[in-house]
Amino acid sequence: MKNTKLKNGFTLAEVLITLGIIGIVVVMTIPTLIAKINEQITVNKLKEAYSIFNQAYKLAIVENGTPEGWNNAERDSIDGAKNLFEIFKPHMKIALVCQNGSDKCFSKDKYKPLFGDNDFIFQPGAYGTSVSQGMLINGVSFMFWSAGNTVDGLTGNLMIDLNGPKPPNRAGMDYFCFRIADKAFLTYDTSIDFVSSYKCDYNSSDVSNGFLCTGWILKKGNMDYLKRDISNSW
Repeated sequence: MKNTKLKNGFTLAEVLITLGIIGIVVVMTIPTLIAKINEQITVNKLKEAYSIFNQAYKLAIVENGTPEGWNNAERDSIDGAKNLFEIFKPHMKIALVCQNGSDKCFSKDKYKPLFGDNDFIFQPGAYGTSVSQGMLINGVSFMFWSAGNTVDGLTGNLMIDLNGPKPPNRAGMDYFCFRIADKAFLTYDTSIDFVSSYKCDYNSSDVSNGFLCTGWILKKGNMDYLKRDISNSW
């Protein structure tokens, strides 16, 4: 009897079919993977920014006392915003100071809410010339607004754009807001009584949508509000 040598292998057609299936899976998977990576980058950058400004806030108190004594001039005034800027400035690494109207820190285009094409209610241009702007060395733009001499515990607001004037320029995506209060440097979230009219809602086109997303990211470490209704998940 002759020894028969069996040869195991794939035909060219089988190899091509397998490669085609792998290619389809890769094409379907890559967008989801990229979205997850970009989401994590945003979460990490926001956490880093919060750490920087929160630390600056604490050091400013050591140097200047609590915020109610910072003498922030009149509410919604450029003098008040400049005062806040100068108080925080020694405790941050600043790459750029932007004059009002400059497009080097924030985009001159209208900022949008989380979803839709309306104009976001708290965008850089909404405050006119009553803000003081700059950019950190890590590329995060920031803008101070003064509430005056600490009205109802609020000294002012800090708005940031994680990637400066670059898109998407949307609240809850790259544009976020913090409270400078008399007792703490805080995020806006559902724990604050007066924010009931502000939102971080899935697929809402409300002009304030995205305002509360700062608090969600720092509490939950994700951006699930882009994919589902989080109203009962706080």
